[in-house]
This record gives sequence, C-alpha cells and structure tokens, in this order.
Amino acid sequence: MSDDLVKKYADAFGFHQRGNLVEAESLYRQVVEANPYHADALHLLGVVAFQRGDNVTAEEMLRKAVALKGRVPDIRFNLATVLAAAGKRDEAEAEIRVVLDLRPQDAGALSSLADLLQSRSAFDEAEECSRRAVRLNPLNAEGHFNLGNLLKLTGRLAEAEAELREALRFDPGYVDAHINLGGLLCEQERFEEAEHYLKTSLELRSDSPEALNSLAVIMRGTGRIEEAETLLSNALKLKPDYAESYNNLGAVLRDMGRFEEAEAALHEALRIRTDYASAHANLGNVLLDRMRTGEAKAEYLEALRLNPDYVEGHWNIALLYLMNGDFENGWSEYEWRLKRGELKHLYPDLQAPLWQGEDLAGKTLLLYAEQGLGDTLQFIRLAPLLTQRGGRIILECQPALKRLLGSAKGIDQIVAKGEVLPQFDFQCPLLSLPHRLNVTLESIPAEMPYLTAETVLTKRWQERLASYPGLKVGLVWAGDPRKSDLDANRIDRRRSMRFSVLSPLFGIAGVCLFSLQKGEASAQAEREVREGRLIDFTNELDDFADTAALVENLDLVISVDTSVAHLAGALGKPVWLLSRFDGCWRWLLDRDDTPWYPTMHLFRQQTQGDWEEVVSRVAKKLGDTAKA
Repeated sequence: MSDDLVKKYADAFGFHQRGNLVEAESLYRQVVEANPYHADALHLLGVVAFQRGDNVTAEEMLRKAVALKGRVPDIRFNLATVLAAAGKRDEAEAEIRVVLDLRPQDAGALSSLADLLQSRSAFDEAEECSRRAVRLNPLNAEGHFNLGNLLKLTGRLAEAEAELREALRFDPGYVDAHINLGGLLCEQERFEEAEHYLKTSLELRSDSPEALNSLAVIMRGTGRIEEAETLLSNALKLKPDYAESYNNLGAVLRDMGRFEEAEAALHEALRIRTDYASAHANLGNVLLDRMRTGEAKAEYLEALRLNPDYVEGHWNIALLYLMNGDFENGWSEYEWRLKRGELKHLYPDLQAPLWQGEDLAGKTLLLYAEQGLGDTLQFIRLAPLLTQRGGRIILECQPALKRLLGSAKGIDQIVAKGEVLPQFDFQCPLLSLPHRLNVTLESIPAEMPYLTAETVLTKRWQERLASYPGLKVGLVWAGDPRKSDLDANRIDRRRSMRFSVLSPLFGIAGVCLFSLQKGEASAQAEREVREGRLIDFTNELDDFADTAALVENLDLVISVDTSVAHLAGALGKPVWLLSRFDGCWRWLLDRDDTPWYPTMHLFRQQTQGDWEEVVSRVAKKLGDTAKA
C-alpha cells in the first residue's frame, strides 16, 4: 500500500476519532476506491455510515469487510450491532456467537448476546450471558445496568435494584441507570426515592423524555396531577412518537375528568403501538367512564389477549362483568384485585392458607375486611352462609365498625384492625366470599335487616328526635376523599357533590333535615346548621353503632354512594342513593333498584357531573313523599 494511501487512512482515522464524520467518510471512501480490498477502511466506513444513520450502507461495507477479514472479532461485532439496529436479530445473534467463538471472554459481546436473547424471551440463557459479562468485568457499570434491566423484566425487582445501584456505584453519572432505577422504585410505589433518582437524571440530561415520563408517573401517584400533565407534555415535545407518554397522559387526563382528551391521547398511543396492552386497558377505562360498555369490554379483552397475565386488565374486566350482572365471570376475575400493586398493602401477611371453600368442621376461619367501610357493611351479610360449613368464624374489621358488627349473624368473634389476632386455620378476605360461595344475581342474601342498632342507643335517639316534626331525613353529600389512594380519590371526586347543590331540598314542607356527613365536607353546611335549617348531631357519633342508632330514628336517608348508604340499607331503612354517571359496579346498569338492598332507590346522573338534575328529581319525590 502506497504511502499516500497510508496517510489518507491515518487522516481518516484521526478525523473519525475527533468526531468529524464527514471528512472521515470522504477519506475512507478514497482509500476504498484506491484499494477495494482494504478491509479496515471498509470496516470503519461501515461504522461511520452507522453513526450517521445510514444502516444500509453500514451493512454493505461491514459485510465486505467480513468477507475479507472474517476472523476479526471487532468487525463481526459491529456488523452484529448494525443488523440488530435494522431488526435483523437472528442474523445479529449469529454474528455475536461468532465473536464469542473467536473471543470467549468478550464481556461486551456477552452483553449484546444477552440483549438479543432477551428480545426473543430466552431469559435463562440471557441471564447466564449477562452474569458472565459482569464476572468478566465487575467494575463495568453497563454490565450491571444490563443485568439489572433483565432482572426487572423477569420480575426479580430486589435483584434488579441491587444491580442498578451497582451501575451507579461505578458510574454515578450514568443517566439511564438513574432513569431505570427511578422507574423500578416507582413501580413499587417508593415514590420519594424514585423522585430523587429521576430528578438527578434530569439534572444530568434535561432533555430525557424517559425521565420526564417516569417522573410524571410519580407526580400522578402522589396526587400532583397538573405537574404530571406538564411533564408528559414536555416529554412528547421531545419525543412525539412516545407511546408510553401518550398512555400516561391519557390516564392523567382521565383523572382530571377530561375524558374526550384522554380518549384521544390513548388512541394516539395505540396508533404508535397497536400491541400496547396498558393503553388498551386505559382506553377501556375511559370508555367505561363514558358508559360505552361494549367498546370498553372490547378494549379490555384485547389487553388480555396481548398480555394474559395483565393484572389491571383482569381487574378492569371484573368490574365490567359485575356491572353487567355476570357474577360467574365477575367474581372469578375480581380475585385478581389481590395482585394489584396499590391494593397489596390492604391485605395482611397471614401465614394460614387462603380458604378455598373447604369444609370448616372443627376449624377456625379468619375473615378480614378490605377496601372501604361500605364494602364491609355490604358483604358481612354472607357470613351466615359460612355456618353451613361448620367451624368458627372470626372477623377482623375496621375499628369504627366493631361495635355495630356485633349484631351480624354468623360471626363468633370480632377483632378490630390493630388488635392481636387469635389462632385460626384458614383466612379469607371478605370480598372473596362471593366467589367462594358462588353468589349469583338471584342468590344474593337480601333478608333485611341483617344489622341492627343497639336498643339502648336507639331509644336514646328516639327521645332526642321526638320534638322534631315531619319527615325526618338524613343527608350525606360526600364520601371519604382518601387522598393517598389515587383510584379512590378519583372516584370520590365524581361520587361526591358540593353541599350547596342540595339547596332544593331545603324548605320542602313537612321535611326536617339531619346531617349525617362526617369529615372535611361537613364544614360546607355550617351556615345551614347555624340557622337551624339542618340539624347536626354528628359530633356525638363516635362510630357506626352510634350512627346506626340515629339512622334507626330517621324516616329516610339520602346519600351519595358511600358507607352510610350501605348502613341504611343493611338496617332495612329507606335510602335514596345519588349515583354518579359511571355508577359503581354493584348497582348494575339501568336500574333504579338493587338486589343488594330492597329498601334502596337509585337516582342516577343522566349526564357526567350533573348533580343539579339529580337533586331536582330527588326534591320532587321528597315533596311528594312528605305530602303522602
């Protein structure tokens, strides 16, 4: 090779090292034109083409270099990299295996092979390759990073976290490791730790759409919805085809009640990634919020087709089945709630086996309350069915319900949450009983009342209320916002109303109104209480036993969908339930009655968020009732 050609190649290499790809490419081409068999120039010309985004030329040049110097590992490795980027993963894997035949201790090649194996779900061999790469180069941050990502993918979160932390120990400025560790912590709802790593990643690289997206998930998870929307919008400016951000934006917009925008964002996510199970499920949620139940079901089923083990997909379709009265499928799917991340903290870590319907003769079963107070009040009716199985039944319930539930049949012992549990042989969450007992729409136990107030307390309230004339009506206008629970808080914003919306109920002849509202929302009625238009004894109600005794002395309870409505129904008292447009699954569809409570009448929103029209109908019916 002439001195001139040697100099051109050296100059090209120098330009290449300094990042001047244009000059490097020009000189490499001159070398190749002068000597078409110059394998090194062909090799590096292919590398430059790849760096400039020209995969076709890159592959062509590298294949020519391989034909000339097929036993040079670096050339085969770079060809594998180009092939993988072009989606030719089988060919890339074959090239990487050649590299490892030539250089078995190549940690980089092992990591690349692990990535290719992972892409075709060969997780065991991928892990073996990743671990070999880490053993060969234990100080290499990228090796730990790759192994951490693989472990996360296979659900071994604690091990994944350890590897990602190792990556950051060896390279504290490793942006992607900060992002991925933050995302992993976010999945475990360790939001404060996750936020630290994601904010650090943004300090290192402010234009990372992945970090912005993950940080938005934290903002949403901690109730900072507006901040989440801003972060996602910024992520999409940086990466307009980012399906994950469109999916998360759809969820955030749904939280904000902006359903049309949410639907549009989720359709965009699915345009980019048609096989995106989470986006199908989230779209189903928005459609269900808008009561387009058929379309919602199709989206849920598609999510489960794409990912049969998708917990949220099973949970979502469970609610839809139950809403449609399909209890056979509904209760079965409802069991997936036990695997939901945000619900796991509700379930105690009990060592006894989960009761599956076995005979209980000579055994003790622990039932434990879950979710809200209303759920406990609704499903405690099933306890007497357990007496047919023999055995002793213990109930662990919320402290506010302990006294009242002493009147429930089928319970041998009641323990409040936080108290020491006695010995037991089996355990079962309360809302799993319908599945275990095969409860159907037709077999719902509806013997009323199935709870009773204490006689002494009831008599005391009877004397207190004797002087109040007319129809005695209790009012509840808001539920518990449960701000720490994103799902519950979103639903509460739709099921609750402002007290002022109830103004048409005031001044109806022959009606005396009593507040049953507890919590922050009770302050909204201060003026009416002060002026004597609303009677408020709630400061004397310490628990549900007290509330039950007061309700026993009322003629009617008018309530939004919260625990007091269940209490009134369980006591067999007339109750008018004010239901949001996308009503809870337990009230079924298109009914103004319910098989759960024979004394309940439902007033449903006709339009999302329109409580005024509902209260107008209630006021008319209340006036007619008072006249009767």
